[in-house]
Amino acid sequence: MSLGGASRSFLQLISANVATKIAGLIAFGVFTRLLTKEDLAFLPVYGMLTTLSYVLFGFGLQPTILRQLPGQLESDRPAAGHLIRMSTRLLAVGTVIFSLAVFLAAVPLATRLLGSAEQAPLLRLTAAGSFFFGGRHICHYLLWAASRFDKIAIVRAVAAIGRTILGVAGLLVGGITGLAVGLVVNDAVILLISIVYSRDLFRIGAGPGPSHASLLRESFPFYFESFLTYFRGQGDNWIVATTLGPAAMGIYFVAKRFPLMLSMFMESLDKVVTTQLSRQRHDPGSVGGSVNELLSHMVMIAVPGIFMIMGLLPVLIELVAGPGFEAAILPSMILCLMQLVKIISVPVSRGVFVVRPPLTRVVITTIESGFLIVSLFLLVPPFAEPGVAFSRLIAALAMLICSYIVLKKFSPTRFPWWRAAVSMSVSAAMAAVVLVGILSYDNILLAPIFALAGTAVFLGLTWMFQAEAFLGALDKALPFDLPGPLRRLVRRR
Repeated sequence: MSLGGASRSFLQLISANVATKIAGLIAFGVFTRLLTKEDLAFLPVYGMLTTLSYVLFGFGLQPTILRQLPGQLESDRPAAGHLIRMSTRLLAVGTVIFSLAVFLAAVPLATRLLGSAEQAPLLRLTAAGSFFFGGRHICHYLLWAASRFDKIAIVRAVAAIGRTILGVAGLLVGGITGLAVGLVVNDAVILLISIVYSRDLFRIGAGPGPSHASLLRESFPFYFESFLTYFRGQGDNWIVATTLGPAAMGIYFVAKRFPLMLSMFMESLDKVVTTQLSRQRHDPGSVGGSVNELLSHMVMIAVPGIFMIMGLLPVLIELVAGPGFEAAILPSMILCLMQLVKIISVPVSRGVFVVRPPLTRVVITTIESGFLIVSLFLLVPPFAEPGVAFSRLIAALAMLICSYIVLKKFSPTRFPWWRAAVSMSVSAAMAAVVLVGILSYDNILLAPIFALAGTAVFLGLTWMFQAEAFLGALDKALPFDLPGPLRRLVRRR
């Protein structure tokens, strides 16, 4: 599999993700201006609890679905039907149990996470949201395993637009409680749409297969890993909420906004890469070749884009969130670097996922979580929000290094170190030009000029040091052919 061969599926997901992020930015700008920093903390808390719903009682079944179902849908439909029925029953029961637990524990959770027991009604609404979110997540994994990226794209776009419309409308009509109601209603609507798109998968006839107990035993390594993965993704929010307080949670929520926008590339690439590599799982050599090609092109494309965003962050945060969030700039830059590492890690980690037993990935995730926990313990007390962000960067680097070492041992994998170093150097020069200009002249209207100056520096350095490699990466990634004159110009340089 090449990056070019998967570009259509990737672009389907990216187009939806761009729409979701634009809609999210609109809502984000409204929320940061109408809510206090303390009330703003409810939004990440809602995300923390709803995503926990499919971790605590997910039993590790979601990775098992991704690992087995793509191949079964092609070659053994009765086995696929059996897996769908068994996993769906278990996940649905777990979602109901978790939602009831959150509803009954609303008072202590509100006291701990939102700073006041008076916020308990918000968490009771979050309990309902957890039920709907857990159900839509079940359908999401089935659509993912079936490679229905067009349907996933539609669901994501509708979810983001609905979250913006219903969330903002609820906030304007009923304050923070209205916002919570809007989020819950949106998750309920998305669950219905997801069921419609996946209903034919539920109708696949079930053949003989493992029992519930056997399926749970097979999934157990992934179950343990799911807690580590959840902590890797949401642990920083829990640390900020429980140690630094709701106000710091609001600042950190702003700091994560633009790095989370970058995650759309990682998530879209992850979905395409996972299903494609899963089909090559019995040929480690083919997996290694696909990973090498992806890495070679990704370091040329992802690095400059993320470095440009880092240079523009002071302006972007002020423009979207408004004044008063200067403390979010540094942690946001660090989190952008973390997202860059995670994006580059996708082919490597998914290569490990398909060629090695589940326990291997569990060990790697355990190592990553260990680095995260130790870093949080050491860096949060003296550095607060930047310390949390840097801890996540350290953990992401640890995961990339461990995954690469493992995959290289069992598959012919080569990381493009020289190409990555040149790309990062050229991109860092571009970001420095943009950042220095923005910080020297406190005028948001001049930001486009500095961005153009940085782009000119990038193009000039690229022309001198990596023109052919950069053009080759674009040629593979884009769904259309680059102009002939541009190719000839590069050859004659």
